[in-house]
Amino acid sequence: LANLKETQKYYNDLIDGSDLSALPSSEGFISPIPGARVSAGVWRYPASFGGGIHLGIDYAVSKGTQIYAPANGVVLVSSDGCGDGWYGNPCGSQNGGEIYGGNQIYLIVAAGGSIYGVIFCHLLKNTLAVDPGDIVFQGDPIAQVGSSGNSTGPHSHVELFYLGEGEIEDIPYYLNKGYTLSFNCGWGSKALKRLCENGVGAPCRLDPRNYFGK
Repeated sequence: LANLKETQKYYNDLIDGSDLSALPSSEGFISPIPGARVSAGVWRYPASFGGGIHLGIDYAVSKGTQIYAPANGVVLVSSDGCGDGWYGNPCGSQNGGEIYGGNQIYLIVAAGGSIYGVIFCHLLKNTLAVDPGDIVFQGDPIAQVGSSGNSTGPHSHVELFYLGEGEIEDIPYYLNKGYTLSFNCGWGSKALKRLCENGVGAPCRLDPRNYFGK
């Protein structure tokens, strides 16, 4: 409970320093990595990858490929400092992100009348162009594709969460819920119980391919 309260205060401080009045909601999403190939989808890795739970999609592109904000919103976490990783490399949590995620960015955005959370993992060290509390406009460069953390090759792992209905000015309401790094949807097998496609209410996990393209 103490940790959740601390997280809630952190998010509230971020939003207090952001001028959302200057930011309209996006009509919809754009692809964060236009033209990129999806090498692994949700909710399981392909058998060729050894199976196992996979809570987002992997964009397989060359190192240094630019990543763009998919919608207007606010940066929650910008976690840098991990070099190139390898299978099982836990780097990420010591820099403010989630374990194994390498360099990461967390956004909360407004698009099409709804509020979403977005996570980008395995980013290239020293290319993160945003800080916590920054406002981002759709199409803004936010980072470059890398291979940090638990990664065996250049790609960006992306997760998408539905948080509820609303416009950009409603973001403070959602931040007051005190989200964790998983936007209260959990990790591993517990996360599979929070899939929007199964009729679970917000917050719940979405397949990014249905929003960012295949």
